Amino acid sequence: MCRSSLSWLYAALAFAALTLASCEAGHPLEPYYDAELGQFVVHSEAPNALVQTIRLSHAEPAVGDTLVIVSTVVNRGDDAIDVTARICGLDMRTELELEDHAPRCMAYSEQRLLAPGDSIWASDGGIVASRPGRYTLRIRHLLDPQSSVEIRIRVREP
Repeated sequence: MCRSSLSWLYAALAFAALTLASCEAGHPLEPYYDAELGQFVVHSEAPNALVQTIRLSHAEPAVGDTLVIVSTVVNRGDDAIDVTARICGLDMRTELELEDHAPRCMAYSEQRLLAPGDSIWASDGGIVASRPGRYTLRIRHLLDPQSSVEIRIRVREP
């Protein structure tokens, strides 16, 4: 996918009213502008030198908007790491209703050796069907080592 087609995923983070908290770290993380990438990102340190980045298509989606969530995990360490990760979607716990009518693959996870500098990604989302309000999404991409990130978003009127 070309860089320009992904730019809409990052632009919404510029105006984000998100409060992110890594479940393991217990402290809030804020989106920041990465000049090298030219985009707004949120990083969460996962176990064993793994860094997880969450990107959203909308920081404040309206009812009826399509919300796309992309998670990327990169091995920033010097050694390969054995990981088990979601491959057909993400584990999400939330009261936010997302309607998804797209066909899904039947796989759940994949175990692999993640080399230094290598990355894995997965995406999920759907059409926002919840009423306006604030919602917390707990997103889990890594199953082993286990790690998750909590994101607060606000759904607005269409």
